[in-house]
Amino acid sequence: FVDPVKGVWRMNRSDGIPPCICDVCKVIPGQMGQNPVHYSFNIGEVCVTVMQDGLIRIPYRQMFPSVPENELELCAAKYTASSGGDAVLSSGSVLVQSMGKNILLDAGLGCIEPPGELLFDIRDNLLAAAQLRAADVHYVVLSHLHRDHTGWCVNPEPNAQSPAPLFPNAQYVVQADEWDFWRGSEARRNRTRFEVNCQPLQDAGVLLQVHGHTALTSEVVCEPCVGHTAGHQVVHISSCGQSGIYIADSMHHPMQIEHPEWTPVFDWDSTQSIKSRHDVLNQLATSTDESGAYLISPHFPFPGVGHVKARPQRLAWSARDVNYEFEHVEETKGN
Repeated sequence: FVDPVKGVWRMNRSDGIPPCICDVCKVIPGQMGQNPVHYSFNIGEVCVTVMQDGLIRIPYRQMFPSVPENELELCAAKYTASSGGDAVLSSGSVLVQSMGKNILLDAGLGCIEPPGELLFDIRDNLLAAAQLRAADVHYVVLSHLHRDHTGWCVNPEPNAQSPAPLFPNAQYVVQADEWDFWRGSEARRNRTRFEVNCQPLQDAGVLLQVHGHTALTSEVVCEPCVGHTAGHQVVHISSCGQSGIYIADSMHHPMQIEHPEWTPVFDWDSTQSIKSRHDVLNQLATSTDESGAYLISPHFPFPGVGHVKARPQRLAWSARDVNYEFEHVEETKGN
């Protein structure tokens, strides 16, 4: 990428590692300083707050190169009314408050060479959404180590003497397979800005490498969901008979609910990612919750919250109907 100010497309690389969103997105200068936008709802006694920090634009053809063009255009037409024919993905973090613990799911774009249009500082989001400061966060769950999920891991202040965890009292939770994969070669470390976004966590002693099923509270559980990356994980939330799944990058766009066989160019193992996608969708579609299990996505159109509905021929996405009101988002009355 030569001129990010003009929005140059980042091209795929030839180092044998699948590209992540940062490598194929269009860089568009953000306008920092707007009022933070967030959306809060409850899953039983767990408060869930989706916080947006930016936007990422990707041509559908570049994101799904193996899908027949006519099929892709037909499905994408539902989502491109105001996007100029591109997929517009949200980016950000999800705050989960469970049993006295403040748990942040992923760390967004960050402001050190953000791979997308940065809109909000995560610290402003936390303060506006829940009156919390960075020091109040107990866990930061990293679903995987792509740069659009680790951007706010470290302190971005230019006068900081050395990179240090932005959330000083938190443990950063990552699957050990994910950590080992990305630190395994110089090309992989470069791809994820490992030395800047990730290594300082281990150096500071705040990295918690886990192996498989890991409960942070009895209501919040990390589960491996590999395919997008080697150690990708999702987060299950359950409380008082209600449930939800933070799907991370097991899906990037609602089209994949209709077409779970559609694999984006940045999935590490397409066969495994399809299997994982089917598993997640089956759990959501067959939930016995009275109101249906919640799908929570960091990349679906904001706020990325809704339900998977079973239809005669295929599954369908039912987004939660919301109204945007100044600094927050509220449910539309009657839903």
